[in-house]
Amino acid sequence: MSLDEAVSRLRDPRPGRFASFTFDDGFDDNLSRALPVMERHGAPFTVYVATGMITGDLDAWWLGLAALIRSRDVIALPDGTTFACNDAPSKVAAFDAIERAIHRRYELLPAIRDMIAAAGLDLPGLVRTEGLTLERLRRLAEHPLATIGAHGTTHINLARAPEDVAREEMAANRAFLEAAIGRPVRHFAYPFGNARACGSREERLAEAVGFETAVTTRHGAVFPDHLHHLYALPRESLSVHDTPHTVACKLSGFYRAVYSRLGAPVSHMGSDAAGDRP
Repeated sequence: MSLDEAVSRLRDPRPGRFASFTFDDGFDDNLSRALPVMERHGAPFTVYVATGMITGDLDAWWLGLAALIRSRDVIALPDGTTFACNDAPSKVAAFDAIERAIHRRYELLPAIRDMIAAAGLDLPGLVRTEGLTLERLRRLAEHPLATIGAHGTTHINLARAPEDVAREEMAANRAFLEAAIGRPVRHFAYPFGNARACGSREERLAEAVGFETAVTTRHGAVFPDHLHHLYALPRESLSVHDTPHTVACKLSGFYRAVYSRLGAPVSHMGSDAAGDRP
């Protein structure tokens, strides 16, 4: 069901399970590839769109990192860690390892951006190639199964930004999208979405800006009590690495229960990066 229907279900609980599908960032393949699949199953979905994905100003370092790895046989990080990546499997492994490292230590990002720039890679060009255009955003917004949500202006870590910057990232993004599609934008997804990228301050800002819900990438299912936590809704990520068995474990809450019992922070279960682009 749509996010609007999900909130209605929280307000009026009744038996039966439901799912709401979401896609982050605003990639063009949400229209070209995801929409036909969702149409085939009659499944509503929400696409959280960052302004910078439309304008080319997105801080899409992951696109630059992928392009950098594709162009090199060896990648050396500033801390001395080296990755051999001279074939497809090793390039995929290098990307996964570096992305995980970044999500553990966001202070690595400036050095990664410097490496991308030094390689002469056109990051805005990569973003424009991968992202929705205004025309295609409007086309997606007009589809009865699709809901357009907000995802920030440039996809920064909001928790690490000054409060006025974090608020403007939310408010300007919402205003841009509402002007573009001519309808209200009620839902927000925190960039990155883990405990190191959003917390109580960001929840307060999302409510103040006027959103009705905000989603994280913290793992877990939604329960009636989340009606009182609409600005910190959990999500389970789906990635290329999932199997029917891992999806079943996510849906059942098995992973959350195991990691909670072990004392690990729930937000650290699995890849935060995968959660950012479900």
